[in-house]
Amino acid sequence: MYHAVVVDDDEAFLGFVTFALAKNGFHVTPFNNGRDLLRHLASNQPDIIFLDRLLPDINGFVLCEKIKMRDSQILLMMFSSQGEAQDIIDGLELGADDYLPKPFPADLFMARVKALFRRHQSRSRNQKQICEDLVLDKTRHQVTLNGNMLELTKTEFRLLDLFLERANQLVSYQDIFKMLGYEQDLEEARHVVFFHVGSLRKKLGKYRANLTTVRGFGYKFIST
Repeated sequence: MYHAVVVDDDEAFLGFVTFALAKNGFHVTPFNNGRDLLRHLASNQPDIIFLDRLLPDINGFVLCEKIKMRDSQILLMMFSSQGEAQDIIDGLELGADDYLPKPFPADLFMARVKALFRRHQSRSRNQKQICEDLVLDKTRHQVTLNGNMLELTKTEFRLLDLFLERANQLVSYQDIFKMLGYEQDLEEARHVVFFHVGSLRKKLGKYRANLTTVRGFGYKFIST
């Protein structure tokens, strides 16, 4: 059962969304202000958050940004009676996964919710998360460390993908040469590998030591 949190100071609308979600099998925790939401998140991990743009205590955009900075993977849908294009753009750019202008029918709402989960599940299948906060997403072709994007070259991304795919196993020089398109173990190929692995290490921050050299054979990424 998915755990959903709904935050809206309009009691009638809060009841409408809560009922629609509960009817479709969600466990729902409703709040009418942002501070209660933040207190709840300190000790709970919902699967999805539904957040109103206009709250009496904290701006919904501020909350959205705080939540996504804390956990970029959590699903978040915003809604508001202010459905202007710029409002929607602002919400999406702050990290919201969807934005629905009020009012909307229950069937449209649930269709959008189900679509969100489908996209999330598809994305998860293409993610590698070997360490707690190091995530490689093949669909988006991006790597995040502690929620922050790493600026990797195409070769560095491919190397990290290979290392994470075979975490705690030897990745031989021959495997890397093959991936890079070298048919033989040439001196040039080794220099290229050393350069790119060294550059990747520098960008891995606290995980740079996890990418170890197995002298004479290749590399191994040690998971934590």
